[in-house]
This record gives sequence, C-alpha cells and structure tokens, in this order.
Amino acid sequence: RPLAEIGSRLVQNRLEVNVTTEKDLGVLGDIVEPKLPFLFDLTPSKLAFLIERQLLGFLKVLSEGLASVAPSMQTSLMATGEAYSQIVERNKPWLALLRSAKAAAGMSLLSSVRAVKALGCLNDSQGAEWAAKFSSQERLKDDVIVRQSSTGTSFFAIRAGSCKVLSNGVEVAELGPGDSFGEVALLLGVVSPVSVVAATDVTLLVMKDEVFLELAEAGGPELRTSLAAPADRYGAGIATLEAQQQEVRSRVKSLLPGWSWVGESDTAVGSAGTLEFDRLMGTVGSELYSRGNVVALGCQRLRVVEHGQCSVVRGGRKVREIREGDFFGPEVASNERVVADSDEVRICSFDDNASLRILANMLEVDGMMGHLAPF
Repeated sequence: RPLAEIGSRLVQNRLEVNVTTEKDLGVLGDIVEPKLPFLFDLTPSKLAFLIERQLLGFLKVLSEGLASVAPSMQTSLMATGEAYSQIVERNKPWLALLRSAKAAAGMSLLSSVRAVKALGCLNDSQGAEWAAKFSSQERLKDDVIVRQSSTGTSFFAIRAGSCKVLSNGVEVAELGPGDSFGEVALLLGVVSPVSVVAATDVTLLVMKDEVFLELAEAGGPELRTSLAAPADRYGAGIATLEAQQQEVRSRVKSLLPGWSWVGESDTAVGSAGTLEFDRLMGTVGSELYSRGNVVALGCQRLRVVEHGQCSVVRGGRKVREIREGDFFGPEVASNERVVADSDEVRICSFDDNASLRILANMLEVDGMMGHLAPF
C-alpha cells in the first residue's frame, strides 16, 4: 500500500509536467478536438508523448486502486512509519514470552514423560524422543478408556487425575499421575486383560501402538521389563498373561477331537498330514466377556467358546445358541451378532491363516463338523 501511494504521487507529478509539454508541442487542442490533418502530422516527439500519456493514465488508475485496498493485519503493521528494527525492538518482550511459552510446553511434556514410572529408565535423549511422540488427551469422569477384551491400539500414561482398573467388572487397582496402562496387550499382541475407566476427569499422554512398539523395541529388554512392571500389581503382567494364554491353548487343543499329539508337532486325521500345531495354537487369543456383552458383529475369523455360552441374535431375536466347545465365525452373517449369555464367557480366536488351516482339517476329520455352531 505505501508503495502504491508513492507510485500514484509520482504518476500525478509526471502528468502535471506533461501539461507544459502538451502546450510546447502544440497538440493539446488537437487531442481535445482531433482533426484529420493531425493524424498525418505526427512527429516522433508527438507520438512518444501520446504513448506516455496513455501509459501514465493506466498507471495512475492502477496505483490508486492498489492504494485503496484494505491491508492485512501484518501489512498494516509493516505499513506504519516505524522502521522494522524499531518494531522488533518494541515487541521483544512479547516475542520472548511466545518463545518461552513454546519452550515451556515442550519442557512440560518432557517433565510429564519423566514422571511416568515405567519410563524412569530412559536417559535424556530417549526421554525427549518419547515426549515428541506423545499427544495429550482429556477424558471425562466415567469414560471407558480401555475395554476388557478389546484390541489394544494405544499406550497411555496418566498426567493428571485418576483411573480405575476393572477385571470382570471388579475394581482391582486405582491408577494416578505417573502410572501407565495398555502396554502389556501391545507387547504380547493380545486383547486387553482389563478395563480402565476414568475415576475423575483425567489428562492422558497417548501414544499409538506402532510407535510405542518401535520405541519399546529400540529401548531393549530393560525398558520392556520396566514397561510391563506396573501391570503386575493387578495381576495383568506379561508373565501372568503368557501363562494364562498357554493354559487357554491347552484347553483349545482338548476341544479338537481327531487330533493326535506327537511331540512338538501334531498329526491330524485326514489328508492334511502333519501340521505345526503348536505354532497354530500360538495364534490363539483369549477374550473374556460378561453377560450381555457383544462378542462379535458378524465375523469370518474362527473362534471357539472355551467357557460359558453365547447366543446369535438377528433383528433383536435369538436365532441359535453357541455352547461351550462350539466353534463359530464363518457362519455368522453380517446382520447377526454374537452375545454372551453367561456371567463369564471365554472366547478363543485364531488369526486368518490358522482359521483356514483348521477349518480345512475339520472338514476332513470325521465328526469335527459337529463342533461348528449350527447354521
């Protein structure tokens, strides 16, 4: 805007000078009232004058238009008569405040990470790396942050407030600032063994699962042990869960008649031959549900009811039952849901590869199809 105003003044000055030039060249009357002889009496000086006059007229209109445009806040600041250095000098306290606020936010997050008990073994460099990967999240009292038997997607640490840890609906621990949760399910690749509910309004540090696993792997065995330690106090540590999962796998094996166990590998009756069944059993994940919980909303993955009983519901009506020892999954339609009917229901699920291999053998083993939930 200031440049446009300067340009407009210069153009106006030049146009005023041209009034004298018009008189000197004797073209003023010819331009005002052009006549045919004038068109044939153009000298180079007259032609240059006419071109300059038109150009100056255009520049005058353009400069006046630019000078009238309302500037943005930043342009208005810079359009003052004050030098830029003076503006910076005058606003140094505000700039220092902004820089300190930004630094304080980063330091506050870093100090919060250092306050997390499970991350106490990190050095300054590692702590800064973890702090950069965390985001902050606010949750209200009674919000369910993690639901038992749900797939873990994040690692959490409490910055302010408190949370309750529930196992089968029973409170087993209370967590406060510096405590963390969600790590064991991510480290083992299993569903969450507990529910975590906000006991008060709570501020959390949250890290996505893939980022957490990458940093945990880089931290080595010491960090992995430190991360898993908090869950030991309420019976959901790595060693406890691994033992439970092994027991589940043994019980699932007993639900598969027609399989004979030979050492480390298992031979199935039928053309499938020898399978690395222990490896397949390693894909079993145990999920715990209470009466009324939705176990599945249509599913293709193979599952088995290890304990308790479920119902398949369609349109609000029970259409069939799934009893202890029954396999289900491929036959559940997209408009059906599986609901827990017992106070405690344990469901074991297989990954896609194991589901396909076990189903293929079940089709060939005499009597095995009787263990699939009826259509």
